Amino acid sequence: MFSLAVGFFYLAEILARLNPGRRWQLSGPNLVRFSVENRESWAQVNEYWKTIPFQLVGAPTGGGAFFWNDHPSRDPHREALRFFINLLMNPEYDKLAGPCERCGRYYIRKTVRNKSYCSRSCGTQATALAATKKKRAEAHARKLRTTRELISRYEAIRTKVPWKLWVSLRGEISPRFLIRAVNRGELTAPNRGSAKEKK
Repeated sequence: MFSLAVGFFYLAEILARLNPGRRWQLSGPNLVRFSVENRESWAQVNEYWKTIPFQLVGAPTGGGAFFWNDHPSRDPHREALRFFINLLMNPEYDKLAGPCERCGRYYIRKTVRNKSYCSRSCGTQATALAATKKKRAEAHARKLRTTRELISRYEAIRTKVPWKLWVSLRGEISPRFLIRAVNRGELTAPNRGSAKEKK
């Protein structure tokens, strides 16, 4: 029986050369849907299928089974098709999962829920990274709110102090942050008025 490990080798090969492997996964995986939505790839698979010599042989259960020549091909294109067909015929094909949302690897899904990460380590690291990004985004948003409030105050006063220095001293915000925020369009440099500073 075609091993699941070989199936993973197929995935890397087929993605690099033909790309039906990923499309087949995205279809459900559902071969009927794949064949309709990816007619060119399906035509290549079907043409290769027609070249496979089949034999009817006895099965251990007493019935019959198909046997075909599964020798590797020197042509990388045909070899990828061979792996694809063997993978389709594997009774454990539904355990294939990936790519992992963190590391990009394909993996054997051990549970029905395991649809995103290849391991607990990848899942934990991805969750921690997402939490860190969220925390940084929230801190960035707070800085912008504070800066906008200070800019409003600055616009209402008379002073010769440059606005970046004035804001950074009162908000503990670096001038570098202010420059970047203005360049990115997150902040607008103050429009100085003539009013006196409100106490």
